[in-house]
Amino acid sequence: MISLFNAWHRDLCSKLHALEPR
Repeated sequence: MISLFNAWHRDLCSKLHALEPR
């Protein structure tokens, strides 16, 4: 379960960083 959550969290962070303007 934790592994799945980590994968989801990682994907979410990746998307947020991609959307965040630099």
